[in-house]
Amino acid sequence: MAAGIDDIAIYIPRLYIDAADFAKARGLDPEKLQKGLGVSQMAIVDTNQDPACLAANACLQIMQKNKLSPEDIGRLYVSTESSFDESKAMNSYVVVE
Repeated sequence: MAAGIDDIAIYIPRLYIDAADFAKARGLDPEKLQKGLGVSQMAIVDTNQDPACLAANACLQIMQKNKLSPEDIGRLYVSTESSFDESKAMNSYVVVE
């Protein structure tokens, strides 16, 4: 049995806010976000989306791209970009059976 990373995906929500508008609303200099961090748009989740939904959509992309069904998957690892919300580990949400 082969082991390793076979594929990777990311799901970015379709909704976004312009970084300049966000900065102005927060009383920040828009240049700090745009030139300092290289951010021009910030994705935001819709009212019916949460981190588990984003992970499921990324998983679906991989499964469709590789023509996989849940029976074909031995193990699935899920990670997030940071650990700010430590109320529940992300890997407890996504299960492939």
